[in-house]
Amino acid sequence: MKRLLALWALLCAPLPALTEFTGLEEALSVTRKDGRCIMLNFTGTDWCTACIHLRTKILDSPEFNRAMDDKLVLVEVDYPRNPELVKKISKEEWDKRTALLVSYRAEGLPYAVLLDAQGYPFATLSGTTRTTADYLPLLNRAFETLKARNEALKRAHTLTGAASARALAEALNLLPEACRDKYPELLQSIAEHDPDDTLGYRRYCRVSEARIRQMAELRELLDSFRGQFEPQLIRSHIAALDSFLAREDLDTDVRQEALRAKSDTYAFLRDIPNMLKWMKEAHAVNPESRLGKKLEKNIQYTETQLLPMMQQSNKDNTSKGNN
Repeated sequence: MKRLLALWALLCAPLPALTEFTGLEEALSVTRKDGRCIMLNFTGTDWCTACIHLRTKILDSPEFNRAMDDKLVLVEVDYPRNPELVKKISKEEWDKRTALLVSYRAEGLPYAVLLDAQGYPFATLSGTTRTTADYLPLLNRAFETLKARNEALKRAHTLTGAASARALAEALNLLPEACRDKYPELLQSIAEHDPDDTLGYRRYCRVSEARIRQMAELRELLDSFRGQFEPQLIRSHIAALDSFLAREDLDTDVRQEALRAKSDTYAFLRDIPNMLKWMKEAHAVNPESRLGKKLEKNIQYTETQLLPMMQQSNKDNTSKGNN
């Protein structure tokens, strides 16, 4: 009987739930004391099906919470589309969320950034997986990166001069590109001991603010196009993107994103050749970026699937016309 009661108590006990905070500063006030990491979950709770799946099927699952309860806290950064939900978010807060999303170079939702207990990012996770069992290994690999970063930083602090700069760069090289400009003290130390920029880290100090500002401008421009699909309006959108792309000061990431948007706009006109042309232009800006690699796959699909289908359709229509 005692064993049955104990089992019943276990079954009735509340399932562990990941500690959740409404803002990053609130989360940091806790993690700086208990050492847990922070998961920034960029999401669209009312429209993004992949985001909803990640939250309901993975982050809220008992399996995930049992594995991560003592390692992570959650901060959800939501980008709703429902007008009633949008109204509840002040412009200041919306701009803050947009700047945060842009600063981590998110190319779509869901997108997660893992921060250490002090707020320094060490990993990004794009998209979702089918099951919790598939998602947990991604987090475990991220924690391995954190451990390797800490060991590399510990080693760097035993060195001086150029050797210290190289060791700091090696530590930052372990991190995703989107995380490296979030370590201002380390970047400053590298710059001081590497005046000729042989390590290539000066750019992280120089372009961060410009990238955030320009990407926010691009997103505002694209948002003004949303829901407008008439050919005449779409052509005006292309003209607006051309004006934006004419700027000589555009950050490389921003230019690539704007060219991708131009390619997507031609897709709404069902102009596959121009869609492909500007997709290739976007890819050429930086083939090795995350977006560049994604575009490479899209280019291949367009050339091998969409373009032949369009050409065959045109031939069929021509044949029907002649008959």
